[in-house]
Amino acid sequence: MRKSVLLAVLLGLSASDISFGQSDSDFIVITSKKEDPKALNIIALEIPIWHMNGSLVNSSLYNIKTSLSYVGAGKVNGGATFNWRVFDRIYPSSYDDSDYGIHEMMVSKFKAPAAQSLDVWVAYFFKEKLVPTKERVQLKRAGNTTYYTNVDTKAYKRTGVELGYSQGFTWYNMNNMRVAVEEPNSGSKRFFESNSQTTVQTFKVLKVGLIFTKAVNVNLEVEGYGTKRSGYVNQNSFNLLFAVQNRFDDVLVGYPNTSNNSLEFTRYNFSDDNKRLPLGFEYKFKKYSKGWFSYEAGAGYYPGLLKKINLGVFAGVSIQIDMLIGNKLK
Repeated sequence: MRKSVLLAVLLGLSASDISFGQSDSDFIVITSKKEDPKALNIIALEIPIWHMNGSLVNSSLYNIKTSLSYVGAGKVNGGATFNWRVFDRIYPSSYDDSDYGIHEMMVSKFKAPAAQSLDVWVAYFFKEKLVPTKERVQLKRAGNTTYYTNVDTKAYKRTGVELGYSQGFTWYNMNNMRVAVEEPNSGSKRFFESNSQTTVQTFKVLKVGLIFTKAVNVNLEVEGYGTKRSGYVNQNSFNLLFAVQNRFDDVLVGYPNTSNNSLEFTRYNFSDDNKRLPLGFEYKFKKYSKGWFSYEAGAGYYPGLLKKINLGVFAGVSIQIDMLIGNKLK
């Protein structure tokens, strides 16, 4: 009963001075609140902790993915990312003679390393607005319990046009798919359809779409907890993809030689009869913060072979070093 009376009295006080949330007391007192989401700028150098991608084409359970980006109040934002899929070909496998025994197989004529790509992007914002929002601010952590409070503040929301470019290569799984090849000299066609077929795709892709961002930047002085801040930029991007290069390596087909229990390889050209898909789309979410971490996740349908399901997903977390020293709320 006494707690209910106390709560009723506190609700009658100024909302700008007192906020409620999960804390280790019945209420908290905010003695100062400063907010300016338009002033938030981050130059983020990202050092990977864990990144992955999954698809029927080529999956990797651990990628070394590093980025340098500027996000913030400027009309133009942008960045660049290098991605090295260290543990690629986890599923599905690209078969190897020594691991899987003697059987008919198709592999790229080049023994490429793990998949790699370079991405650059730039965004120009043409629409912006300040909107009221309720933000959860962490007060402290004690063991497995996190104490926080919810405060009313402003979010800076913007809409822009995003342009991007991506290039790289990846192992491309074609297991159980009808693949056309041509003999180098005669040009005569042959068709293969086995559970052990792969090659390497080299791609150059243009990206164009829309980007939506939300920035929050609020500082609190909280009795018993000191200075607490919530500062971040969330990005949501929707892009169409246009492949300006969508090339597949010529292949080696291994035939079992039962007399000496080995494989004998014959080279073939990868035929243009394998129809390409030059278009795709991608959705990406990314969160940059004024703390120590950045997060991302997304999915897309990517350029490749028309008869292949080129759906892919990705996610990851990085240590984020903000290269802008200071950037404090005044």
